Amino acid sequence: MARSPLPNTSDRIEESEIVEILGDGPVSRVYQVWNPTLGVHRTIKMLKRTASHAAQVRFFTEMQILAQLDHPGIPAVHRVGSWNGCHFFESDYFEGDSLAQLIQEYGSFHPELVCAIMVELSELLQCIHTEPIAIDGIRYFGILHRDIKPSNILLSPIKGSRLIDFGIASVSTNNSFPTKERNKIVGSIPYIAPEMLDAPRATSKADIFSLGAVLYEMSCGERLFPETDFGQLVRDRMNLASFDLSGVFPGFRGILASMLSRNPSDRPFSSKEIAETFRKLLRKWSSDTPRMVIVRRISGRMIRPEK
Repeated sequence: MARSPLPNTSDRIEESEIVEILGDGPVSRVYQVWNPTLGVHRTIKMLKRTASHAAQVRFFTEMQILAQLDHPGIPAVHRVGSWNGCHFFESDYFEGDSLAQLIQEYGSFHPELVCAIMVELSELLQCIHTEPIAIDGIRYFGILHRDIKPSNILLSPIKGSRLIDFGIASVSTNNSFPTKERNKIVGSIPYIAPEMLDAPRATSKADIFSLGAVLYEMSCGERLFPETDFGQLVRDRMNLASFDLSGVFPGFRGILASMLSRNPSDRPFSSKEIAETFRKLLRKWSSDTPRMVIVRRISGRMIRPEK
């Protein structure tokens, strides 16, 4: 019998036991595994043989990026290898619900929880936007995630917020990043910045716009751009110049309007500025650290606003 092109739950990847398949796309498959030697759960991302050359380049770029970024909210790479000729890398396994799952279940979040999440995510973005990265021996200054969205943000009842899936992240060249690959839009349309649709290059402020779209969704319990038809969604994204923020907590409206500015130069100067704003807002509810607020509210399921 021919071996499966990728391991299934009955297989092992070297010494690691497969617990479950977390995701399966056209380019790669992602597993939760148990390493009995170390006594820890990990994540393994394995490249499919059918992946295009461009997809292979992105896979190895992601691997090198994660191996160099140093932040507790980003999965660290622990080893690389191959299974039956398929390349893989093993990284931290983050336990918790995705922001998308929590929004679907609870709707809008309590402002205290929103503030705490925004502080952690903004500080995390500041790290990836400014961290020196070497890819294939060439040194770059910072990366653009290009896929900030609720399904790529995890909230742990023990360790707070995490950002995953750097599969389409791009390194900075002259403080800017390409917006497209092979003339195709990169990222998730409901969350990407306008310049990712109509400009050849973007800056780290594109991630700030995406984080603003996530902030809106946490505050209102619904997407900033709810359309499901792709063509209509793109047209609305290109034409809309302002947003109805009446459903957003009043203290958030000013910073959110700035983050969602169509002109990147009108957005906050950096993610650090956003983190400082929400750290001050958080003090209205609690003197706890952002991590303590997230752990308390997620573990106790105190997520919705109080009536």
